[in-house]
Amino acid sequence: MLPTNRLNTEDNASGKTLLHLFEKHRNTSPNKIIYRFLPNGEEESDSRTYQELYDRSRVIASNILTKVKPGDRVLLLYPSGLDFVDAVLGCLMAGVIAVPAFPPQGKRRIGRLEKIVADSKASLILTTDNVYSKSHKWFSNEVFAEIQWLQTNIIKESVETDFPAIHPETIAFLQYTSGSTGDPKGVIVNHANILHNNRLIQNCRCKLVTNLSRYGIDRKHS
Repeated sequence: MLPTNRLNTEDNASGKTLLHLFEKHRNTSPNKIIYRFLPNGEEESDSRTYQELYDRSRVIASNILTKVKPGDRVLLLYPSGLDFVDAVLGCLMAGVIAVPAFPPQGKRRIGRLEKIVADSKASLILTTDNVYSKSHKWFSNEVFAEIQWLQTNIIKESVETDFPAIHPETIAFLQYTSGSTGDPKGVIVNHANILHNNRLIQNCRCKLVTNLSRYGIDRKHS
């Protein structure tokens, strides 16, 4: 596993995290839609407001903490859709380290996941009931012997629990390479890293809009 990027920026000094940013928007615009899912790129099949996402993710987070503790690694196996978003925010709330990966399409494709679980020492798998029913029988290798499962899309009830404090240096997730040319390698990404990257993207966008305006291109038409 590769080390985390060390950034001496205001992102660390400010004490802000992704959860702080999300909570700020939820408090001011709870009913504003933050995500829409368009499976064919045109027609919407699902959406989340800030409040809906918070409520779903908090239920998931509380159930996660009945199986693992903050700082543990959790493998996420989701098809495209907002169940994945619910699970990621649930992991952030629970203080566990998300390890996103594609669901296997067959038993012969399980090798990459075996290597990721062995390297990350994941102790819990989050997924949907459809993915679980289709693929859990393929996870027969001894590396999965002690791993637990949680089907997040069918969880309805929250569990009374204390949520951990989250800081800029708290690890948010592990991002693994494809492993097509060797074993998958994981990069540690913390909250400060993500906020710093988002700021860079925002700055680039502002510069692009400024440059376009110099050529008389209206922002609404850019």
